[in-house]
Amino acid sequence: MSNNESIVNSPIYDKVWKTDAYMAKINPAQIHRRRLTKNILKKLCSKPKSILDIGCGTGELLFNLAQIFPEAKLHGCDISTESGKLMKSILPNAKFYCLNVDEVSSFSLNEPVDLITCCEVLEHCTNPENMIRNSYQSLNPGGIFFLSVPSGKMTDYDKVVGHNHHYTVEEINLLLSFHGFKNISSQYWGAPFHTIYREIVRIASKGIDKKSTKASKVTLFYLVFCMIFNFLFYFNFFKNSGHQIFAWGIK
Repeated sequence: MSNNESIVNSPIYDKVWKTDAYMAKINPAQIHRRRLTKNILKKLCSKPKSILDIGCGTGELLFNLAQIFPEAKLHGCDISTESGKLMKSILPNAKFYCLNVDEVSSFSLNEPVDLITCCEVLEHCTNPENMIRNSYQSLNPGGIFFLSVPSGKMTDYDKVVGHNHHYTVEEINLLLSFHGFKNISSQYWGAPFHTIYREIVRIASKGIDKKSTKASKVTLFYLVFCMIFNFLFYFNFFKNSGHQIFAWGIK
């Protein structure tokens, strides 16, 4: 697959990244997912030579991983071409592929990679088996597949941004095992404060206009809200409990 190759594009997600990219930078849940992903992979991986981030969005996660794996070749893929522009703005040397790994029966890079990350993507998939299978096929032997997904009841906002299903650890383990991954590990995270945060979001998201194309308004109240929960999330000490799942397996 060539650099910047486009297979499919979604105007819905183009809108999301055009209007709400800043929200991803200040959203406490996203900040801490990136932090935890980085910390886990720092212990789990031994200098991967190449990394693919599926659903790379703004490129923030790849940017974080580049800090701990500076020698790795970076690849990002997303359904949105706007995502590619954002990723390239902070990682000009990374390769971007515009495709929907949920829909295509198979895809391949020019060469397999050592690490694939797939954070907050599986819940959007209508055919998660395709995505898991494609990921397995794109890894070198011994390569690591790492994912994060939300768990618990879906909010109105979750539905607005395209969530189709929220998973349990058991479901994730079964999916990874079925498609050939070994040494599978998974855990819940987020209790108590991420759980409280999600409940507030659930209440606040009632009545959201799904057809609106307006950018989300970043108010002073929202900024303070994000700052408070960004601090509180450091104290989610309840082990293996919460509405966030992190999981990984080895090819």
